[in-house]
Amino acid sequence: MGSVAERLSTSIPVGMKLLSYVTEPIAFGLNSLIADFTLDDSEGQMDLLEESIKKDEGVGEIEVINVSRQSVRIN
Repeated sequence: MGSVAERLSTSIPVGMKLLSYVTEPIAFGLNSLIADFTLDDSEGQMDLLEESIKKDEGVGEIEVINVSRQSVRIN
């Protein structure tokens, strides 16, 4: 079945990407997935990503802890 991160990397909406992640143990076999995604900053995209993540059977809760713009190097 694969890990939650592996499933998310292929199931999130087109135009969004899972850049990196770490898994941290919480307690009693529960783990927290700290993930870094990129997505367009147009209206509704964050909601679309959250709903996509919540659909995974391995996800119990979701919390957005940071939102920022990605730095872009301009030549």
